[in-house]
Amino acid sequence: MNPQCARCGKIVYPTEKVSCLDTTCAAELGEPLQRVFNLSLELGKVPTLWKTSCIIPVPKKNRPSELNDFRPVALTSHLMKTLERLFLNLLRPQVQHAEDSLQFAYRDKVGVEDAIIYLLHRVHSHLDKGSGTARILFLDFLSAFNTIQSLVLQDNLLQMRVDPCLVAWISSYLTDRPQFVRMKDTTSDTVVSSISAPQGTMLSPILFTLYTSDFCYNSEMCHIQKFADDTAIVGCIRDDEEEEYRCLVRDFVAWCHNNSLQLNTSKTKELVIDFGRDRPRPRPVQIGTEEVEGVQTYKYLGLWLDNRLDWTSNTRQLYKKTQSRMYFLRRLRSFNICRKLLWMFYQSVVASVLSYAVVCWGGECDKSGPLQAGEADQAGQLGGGDETETSGDSGREENY
Repeated sequence: MNPQCARCGKIVYPTEKVSCLDTTCAAELGEPLQRVFNLSLELGKVPTLWKTSCIIPVPKKNRPSELNDFRPVALTSHLMKTLERLFLNLLRPQVQHAEDSLQFAYRDKVGVEDAIIYLLHRVHSHLDKGSGTARILFLDFLSAFNTIQSLVLQDNLLQMRVDPCLVAWISSYLTDRPQFVRMKDTTSDTVVSSISAPQGTMLSPILFTLYTSDFCYNSEMCHIQKFADDTAIVGCIRDDEEEEYRCLVRDFVAWCHNNSLQLNTSKTKELVIDFGRDRPRPRPVQIGTEEVEGVQTYKYLGLWLDNRLDWTSNTRQLYKKTQSRMYFLRRLRSFNICRKLLWMFYQSVVASVLSYAVVCWGGECDKSGPLQAGEADQAGQLGGGDETETSGDSGREENY
């Protein structure tokens, strides 16, 4: 394993000098680091200094009011990030056969659009047959990464026939991790943790998908699909035959309990899609003793889904979001910024919002098209023309 083959990433802790040293002295450091990395893998041990992490609380919302409103991002050393990147190259080939086919996160050439399109395809294929109902249960985990149990993950990896040396290394990576919290200039005392996987690292997301890969279900009537910890149980109901759907929900809840994963019932929602009229709402699903709230709209992987699948809610949200960003484009225009920079700003800040997962909803042009066309027209007027005009010589750009 040669660390020179790994692409250098941005170092955020403890200092950027390490990253610069690793880049400029790669030839000199390559062989010593290779020996240290290989020795770490052979012994199944991660040096304590390397897995020491600085926890930075990152707000999940604009005005956090409680601890759950923060995401604990762990910052590790540059050498640890390099070793994680190399370790993934060894781990991935050994777990490909055991990966959940409906886990759409952290896979090559698979992304958010694939997850949404698959869900829509299953739902539309069922509803197009007529007199049917689709029930989608969007499950929310309570601190998903923080509840991973090292021993459970170790057993799962051994059942996948992963090299015992790699399993031992992962166990060492997750246990006895010194960590401290830093907020601005204040630093807490260091504590040692053997529970959870550190968020913000390269290895933890893959470990979580492997942790949950042993529960999968896919039949003609029901399936469960995942994107990292965003999990959805889809039931295609006909003639009120929903026993399979409810059994799947109960089995998944029991599996979560047995694997120390906690479901946040207050944020778990159910969306019932039914193209029929005047049909009574089905009996709600229960998690334990609590009923899951039914909603008319739900934001799934960045897109708003509604109970009619007509994308009206998604279009309205897009319109609001782009309007607020168009304000900044107008302000830049008032400062006499050149057209090329205006176009770059529009493409990166405004158009990126409009085009997000457009392959999933772009076919519904009858409702979303006019609003998007209006935004594009405004941008064209503010930018002074189309993209082809902005690619002229520098003298023309300076004149605008």
